[in-house]
Amino acid sequence: MTHPIEHQRIYISGVGASHPKKCVLNEDLPLHLNTSDEWIQQRTGIKQRYIIDEGEDIVSIASEALLKALKMAGINPLDLDAIILATTTPAMRMPSTASLIQNIIGNYRCTAFDIQVACAGFVTAIQIAYGFIFSGQFSKIAVIGADLMSKIIDWNDRSTCVLFGDGAGAIIIENKMEAELVYNAQNLMNNIDIDNFSKNSFYEKNLTVDYTNYNINSLNNKIISFNSEKVQDLNEKKYLFDSSGNIPQSGNIIDLVSYSHADLKDILYANCDGFITMKGINVFKHAVQELTFISRLLVKRNNLDISDISWVIPHQANKRILDAIASNLDISIDKFVITVNKYANTSAASIPMALDFLYHNGDSFYKRLSSGDLIIMLGVGSGMIFNGILLRW
Repeated sequence: MTHPIEHQRIYISGVGASHPKKCVLNEDLPLHLNTSDEWIQQRTGIKQRYIIDEGEDIVSIASEALLKALKMAGINPLDLDAIILATTTPAMRMPSTASLIQNIIGNYRCTAFDIQVACAGFVTAIQIAYGFIFSGQFSKIAVIGADLMSKIIDWNDRSTCVLFGDGAGAIIIENKMEAELVYNAQNLMNNIDIDNFSKNSFYEKNLTVDYTNYNINSLNNKIISFNSEKVQDLNEKKYLFDSSGNIPQSGNIIDLVSYSHADLKDILYANCDGFITMKGINVFKHAVQELTFISRLLVKRNNLDISDISWVIPHQANKRILDAIASNLDISIDKFVITVNKYANTSAASIPMALDFLYHNGDSFYKRLSSGDLIIMLGVGSGMIFNGILLRW
């Protein structure tokens, strides 16, 4: 189990999602399943799911999600230091699917690898990325969750096939210290005495400015190099901190929790050449119990109250699980971002797809994310593995 993080130095700067074109409603499921839209919705909350079709694969939808996240973050794909893909359904045994995505975006100098932690994979991948950045090894990492669950479910098993769908979600994680360098450079610019600017001054040694069209009150139309970190068009970046020291429109990572219960490995599994096998009642019980515990732990050890939490973005396994967690925590289910009705259970993709849905559809479905919002992400997967992240937007 991890421990509280003392300083917020790592943040999410971009998010994106993608899914196949083919939408399968409950009414479209095979008749031999002897099920109905009403039966499925009452037990799971699922109305539809997206299923991979001809001309699509995991690489295509994952790459699309990544490119959307890069665009939001304002990052060139060539500037990524690493790509971490969480998936249970890779394109092939080797090479890694992450390396195939790397080829799509044309970055041949970053590292790229897959991890397999089932539905808990995305949060686990964030924790790995956090470690890389915290150690100073990398500064910009793409974390992707993508799965084609339609490939590993038995379409004759009503207890599992109605639950899953295909999809991909991605985020960009960056080192906040780089943003602070830019912020400090901006403050430095605002205090420069242009008339007395000396070639031997501190500013000359640490700051290089192209004075083309220079305006002391603006940083438009110039390139600034501060301590060898080059940043273009600062006003287009999201590097202006609010009064709390956070970067607006980004998720500052505060705390991480993760642990496993290997004794529960038999309640949810899939053999290498077989389909998913699940003991639904057992999964429900332990998911509710452990994700409730993680939520309380994240709140308690950061001196917060559960009422301080603005949003909960859980793994989208089943609406009943989410209702039970909300009840245990004594918070409104309205604080839970719920997309299982729209996408079903997309395994490692479910959390980033839900985050993307909240961010880009806030006006229509929820109040839009606001600077300062506290968010808990909750993952649970085969193993059983349980994990969580506390963010401040």
